[in-house]
Amino acid sequence: MAAVVAAASVLSPDCFATAARSENPLAQGAHSERREIELLVRNQNFNRATVYATASGGSSRKIGVVGGHSQATLKFDWPFSYIRLRIRFLAGDEVVTETMSVFPGELLELVIG
Repeated sequence: MAAVVAAASVLSPDCFATAARSENPLAQGAHSERREIELLVRNQNFNRATVYATASGGSSRKIGVVGGHSQATLKFDWPFSYIRLRIRFLAGDEVVTETMSVFPGELLELVIG
């Protein structure tokens, strides 16, 4: 099983508002407020990893793919105050991080071992 470490560091002191609920929270146009999050992924695993952002309620959105033994910076809009990352490996394994709070302009770092 792969080891995953996720950390967040605040780059901006901006305040955040809680997101309004909708039937599909990840649907385009579900929220008028967009907040860009930057995710630095360091994949130390041999397998390619597909990274998904998951909202409360289980809805997921693919945010990018990182090859084995490589790294990438993924930028995406995330209108929620909390995030959970799901990593699916080419070989079929899947890992989920703990839920983390996020703020606008934040840089998250995900290390996949």
